[in-house]
Amino acid sequence: MQQKIGQLFLWHTLVYLVFYDLRNVALDQSWNALLDWGIFSSGMLNLSSLICFFLFSLGAYLVSFHFYPKRKKELVIGIIIVLILVCCIRYALEEIIFLQLFGFDNFRDDIVGIQYVLNNIYFAFVHFSVGFIFFFIQYSNFKEQQRHALIIENQQTQLSFLRSQFNPHFLFNTLNNIYSLVYQKSEHALPAIEKLSAILRSSLYGKKEYIPLQEEIVTIQRFVELERMRFDYPIQFHLQQKGATADVQIPPFILFPFVENAFKHGDIKQLIEMTIQAKENELTIEISNAVAAKQKDKVGGIGLNNIKKRLNLMYGDQHKLRIEEKAAFFRVHLSIPLNDQR
Repeated sequence: MQQKIGQLFLWHTLVYLVFYDLRNVALDQSWNALLDWGIFSSGMLNLSSLICFFLFSLGAYLVSFHFYPKRKKELVIGIIIVLILVCCIRYALEEIIFLQLFGFDNFRDDIVGIQYVLNNIYFAFVHFSVGFIFFFIQYSNFKEQQRHALIIENQQTQLSFLRSQFNPHFLFNTLNNIYSLVYQKSEHALPAIEKLSAILRSSLYGKKEYIPLQEEIVTIQRFVELERMRFDYPIQFHLQQKGATADVQIPPFILFPFVENAFKHGDIKQLIEMTIQAKENELTIEISNAVAAKQKDKVGGIGLNNIKKRLNLMYGDQHKLRIEEKAAFFRVHLSIPLNDQR
């Protein structure tokens, strides 16, 4: 989100003219309030008020821009600092500099200190609100743009799933294996076709932003079963669920690429472990596998890069993804919030 100080100044100037000058014109039924800008003393005081009141709005905007929504304590402290600084600037400008240079000031001589402070606090809150409103309108628009970007990204990811995330060797080998089963008239041929078809159908036509975690697990299990058909030795894949995972909702195909990556780059003669745990506010996933001794391809690739991008778009800094890659093993640890998905 980019700062829009110029737009804030235009909006604040419009609010200032409507709130003060045009209101006085309506109440007095005369144009004297606007004509006062042409009188030197009144014009200078109006200009100084416009500048100082804009500083209130600008301070509220900048403090919100830098500290909202994570650092609310610093936001409050920042607003207090802005209030003090602008009040000091206004006092120095209107009560010292103008008096010394031009012989006039803004407040009567009988105004005591507490009255001056209360007067400035009143106007501070009025113009703080302008800065806050402008910021939250911009922030709301920014979040809406992010949401639309996420929808587009999810659609693009789903439509390009076969090309970008599926291992082409998996498809080729699975189809070749299914061909052999059909040729041999094996009873496993139709179930294999059904499993592959279900995976492809989910990846191409799933349009939901969130799906049940169990639906993703079913897709993973179908994938593992198809992988087992390719080899004449047992493949050990252990999936463990902990906590209340039954009602958890996750983005579709957010876990599948990690499992596919473990089979593509791992030593599948050794155990591949996957643990899914639902806690009060987060879902944690850990996948570990041994690395194949004759690994030719770089671990990760397009699939993991796409998942990282999706996680950043959907969760920002609310998710944690840690990938440990060593000579003997590869481990992925992912945690995502559950607050908005149960």
